[in-house]
Amino acid sequence: MVDGDSKRIVIIKNISSNLIEEAILILKPGQDAPSAAGSGKPAQNRTIKKNDLILKEAEFIIDQYIKEHGLLKSKNKHLPPKKYLHLNLSVNSVINIFLVAAIMFLLFVIGKYIL
Repeated sequence: MVDGDSKRIVIIKNISSNLIEEAILILKPGQDAPSAAGSGKPAQNRTIKKNDLILKEAEFIIDQYIKEHGLLKSKNKHLPPKKYLHLNLSVNSVINIFLVAAIMFLLFVIGKYIL
């Protein structure tokens, strides 16, 4: 049994995330949502607004944690990184490279027969 100082705990389940199954938040003491007293609204609306504020704060904290720890860097973690050089060459460039290589090979073969 807790005597004196107790903690308020919020457990968020069914989070629409691929990484997080549930979140357990411990609220600070005395940190309530802005009071809607005197506004003429029923107590149920104040509770709903308070819960929405807590959920938005929890979502913000979870998003910040994911960004700070880089948990969403790559969606395809099972694929190895590409280690080859990707060049954007047009078809004309490739044809010209093969043409120059063929001319150089032809000059090499002719040079072998002459010498």
